[in-house]
Amino acid sequence: MKINHKNVFMGLKKHWEIAALFIFSFLLFFLAIIYKDLFDKIMSVATFLTWHSLFEFISIFAAFSIFIVTYYTYEESKNIRMIIFASAFLFMGILDVFHTLSYKGMADFFVPNTSADRATTFWVLSRLIGNIGLLIGVSFPKDKISKINKSLFIIPVLILAISIFISATYYPGFIPPMFIEGYGLTNFKIFLELMVILIMIIILIKVIEEYKSTNLKKEYLFSMGILLSIFSELAFIGYASVYDAYNYLGHFYKLIAFFILFKSIYTENVKMPYHEIKSKECVIKAV
Repeated sequence: MKINHKNVFMGLKKHWEIAALFIFSFLLFFLAIIYKDLFDKIMSVATFLTWHSLFEFISIFAAFSIFIVTYYTYEESKNIRMIIFASAFLFMGILDVFHTLSYKGMADFFVPNTSADRATTFWVLSRLIGNIGLLIGVSFPKDKISKINKSLFIIPVLILAISIFISATYYPGFIPPMFIEGYGLTNFKIFLELMVILIMIIILIKVIEEYKSTNLKKEYLFSMGILLSIFSELAFIGYASVYDAYNYLGHFYKLIAFFILFKSIYTENVKMPYHEIKSKECVIKAV
């Protein structure tokens, strides 16, 4: 049997990239543990809020970009997995806007931002419901076609996001607290974060299994994005203050993860179809 050395080399390269990403993420987490006291001394609240807003708005832009690319290619692809992904990232993008604008220390956002609980609530529900959506999406065969009007996917997302905003803003007692001033994270919040991590691990396993059978770059990138997202949620289990090193690191992980996920979805919906068209044109010209 003839061995394709090029394929072997590419396989080793990709496995090395995933291993390097894991090691890099772990080292950042380890450094946050060692230098958390130093971080608190040099990072003022105002500086933290600036970085937080920057990280969040870039990742929000990535989430909305994923939604737009996927939503407007649905008319041609009719791919149910992709429209579910679009719905999930739209939901996460909207709630992340609420999270950013309601962060403790920011200017008033409908009500004074004197507590960290509202922003934390938006964050946790964004990750929980959004990743449930991603899990539902990857549970469908990747080529499954849907005849459902795309608006029927989006309307429930908008209703749910607005309902969560109203509840967390004007009826804070309706949703159990996630963060208590002077106490820190609640057990309920930690439990939900663990649920999010569990869901992400299941997503990661499903995507890796697909990658083994297809060897496509999009699944490879998607798995890397989910891996970074898991590290992000791990960081949000251990913070004591919304301005500390773990919180900062969690937002940094998320920023990189959303960029990689955008690249994966872009490859699926835009780059690959054009590549296939170009390949067919080359075949026709050769004939």
